Amino acid sequence: MLRHVAALIEIGWLVMGLTGCSRIQQGAGTGTKLISRADGFRVESSQIALECGHDLGLRVFLKKNDEWTTISSTGELPAVTSLRSDGREYSKLALLASASLEPAASTPFGEKQRVHAEAQDPLHELAVTLDLDFPTRYPNVVVITSSVKNLKPQSVTLDEINQARLVLSPGFSPKTPDETLFWSLQGGGYKWGGDFILPVHANFTQDNYTGPKGKANGGGIPFVDLWRPETGVAAALLEPKPPLAWLPVTLTTEGQAQVRITTHPSVVIPSGESYTAAPVMVVVHERDFYDPMVRYRQLMSDLGVPPINHFEPDDYTAAWCTWGYQRTFTIQDIDQKMAQMKTMGMKELILDDGWFDRFGDWEPTRKKFPRGESDMKALIQRVHDQGLTFRLWWSPGSADPGSTIDKQHADWFILDKDGQREKASWNAYYLCPAYKPVQDSTRALVERFVKWWGVDSFKIDGTDLNHAPLCYNPAHHHARPEESFEQWADLFREIRETAMAIRRDFRIELCPCGITPTYQLGTAFEQPVTSDPSDTQVTNRVKFLKAWFGPSAPVLEEYVGLLGQKEPNGKPYEFRAELFPRAIGTGAVVSTFSPVLNESHAQWTATYNKYRLAEGEYLNLYDIGWDNPEGHVIRKEQKLYYGFFTRVPGEEFNGKITLHGLSPGHYRVTDYMQNRTIGEVAGPDPVISSSFRDSLLLMADPVAGPGK
Repeated sequence: MLRHVAALIEIGWLVMGLTGCSRIQQGAGTGTKLISRADGFRVESSQIALECGHDLGLRVFLKKNDEWTTISSTGELPAVTSLRSDGREYSKLALLASASLEPAASTPFGEKQRVHAEAQDPLHELAVTLDLDFPTRYPNVVVITSSVKNLKPQSVTLDEINQARLVLSPGFSPKTPDETLFWSLQGGGYKWGGDFILPVHANFTQDNYTGPKGKANGGGIPFVDLWRPETGVAAALLEPKPPLAWLPVTLTTEGQAQVRITTHPSVVIPSGESYTAAPVMVVVHERDFYDPMVRYRQLMSDLGVPPINHFEPDDYTAAWCTWGYQRTFTIQDIDQKMAQMKTMGMKELILDDGWFDRFGDWEPTRKKFPRGESDMKALIQRVHDQGLTFRLWWSPGSADPGSTIDKQHADWFILDKDGQREKASWNAYYLCPAYKPVQDSTRALVERFVKWWGVDSFKIDGTDLNHAPLCYNPAHHHARPEESFEQWADLFREIRETAMAIRRDFRIELCPCGITPTYQLGTAFEQPVTSDPSDTQVTNRVKFLKAWFGPSAPVLEEYVGLLGQKEPNGKPYEFRAELFPRAIGTGAVVSTFSPVLNESHAQWTATYNKYRLAEGEYLNLYDIGWDNPEGHVIRKEQKLYYGFFTRVPGEEFNGKITLHGLSPGHYRVTDYMQNRTIGEVAGPDPVISSSFRDSLLLMADPVAGPGK
């Protein structure tokens, strides 16, 4: 019987091949075209095309200069969707018949054209339905939804589903083991200071798990992107809640990159019933990760999970932070800095870690505030009297041993399967965000800080803030242990809503300490931060956060002009004024925690305040991976501002630079960092010769014509 089913499938495809090779269906008024062929089908939309084989192997194409281009492998491909059920792998699936093009319909992503295809395994045990949606307003996107039907007479357990299984080729064999084959964005949140925008080479592997990672940090975004100079492909899971998902990227010795999105539903499917997985997004694109990350933000917003995108003028003000002293600052240090800040045009004072006694209690330490809250409120009042705003460092969601919570509310903590508390940052342990007493206590703290102390904004910071572990505490009566993980971002939204109920202009910065942020946290804060970047990470993290929050997002860069602090490896910081142009030229908000504020700080802060490019519109016109030098451009009013940077700060560049984004017409180009005129150019895409060390900041101002 099973052999007969397989034979009938093959006969159906053979008949199609003998009776006409292909059949074309055209979507009404959309430009979407489905071509059914003997070996599968091809779908073409305005910018994206897919080829799906009889075995469900998928290739993706981008229309570029009116021609289709791809980095999909030309070799044998795995099925785009595969399964594991009751411990058995179902990776060999075959189309049952030709796909169909359905009429346009409305979805959360707007009007779309849908291609519907059905497949099953040769043993007739499980069937898979693929719905390929092509949203009209996202012309380079396909949204793939996989449904699994149980054809067995008894129930089955779906252990695992793999979606968006793709194989990408660099188009050549690597000559050396460390040769860059693709640039990539890897979405998993791992260790402090790690790269998540990086070149990859043969034998690279990373599983990009977005759940808790034990001793690693955890969380992240279910998004990966690999790109070559000619095109790129990104894949992401469109799940409104923070998902427990894997997006492994592995490269073979030959450089073939394998990508997939894996979840473990562990659901029971009765006979004849179906399970539908969360949809996945596949995007084809030019240049780097920026455009597909924008698409991910747009699609997630359509699903009701938009990042904060309303910003106030104070979000763009220059700041100074006490962290340059680490935890050794004194109140006298702060008082002395206020006058300097005011003179230099800084407006926000950030009181960083070191002001409190214990996590959980959050009482001002008597070593610095002898009268406790009274001294804290007096400091905040002095800050306000200077015309400055006050930002308080805080790391909610955890408590120290010996704290009041530890002594009186032991039931508030997250427990693992063995009944042990889950470790958070520093010496603290996680509190459960899905437990009402924790929620109530957190709201009370916000009211205390904002209503009674007069705090203007929070800096919420810590390596544990990207996620919460699964909670098995029986006192919490969770329906599922994943509730703590899924509701972590809800706790931060409550913080924001509680603060804004007291004062509508309250603002929040969230720093997950040098790892890929969890996407859902973006619904809870206004000011993203580059989050402990190394010198080479400053510019790419600014670009990433502009893609996530919007082209005018007030991305904070705190690591400018550092002096006198030890890095984690013991190497002392040097004064690095070169990080100022890297922040300004990418549209970031400048901030510093240098214990010394000198003339260079004053000059660069004045430059930032003069142009305030962070309020401009970031334009994605350069590839952060493959272009040399690295380029960025900000549009503000009628002018374009360019930032060009060497890969490593301090290196030299000598060569040609193209000014992308200029319309036809004439422009006066000025090096506004050096206050010198470069000359006039005619758009579009003029080429200039340049020689610089580290950075070059240019302004292109339209003029009426040559010499005018």
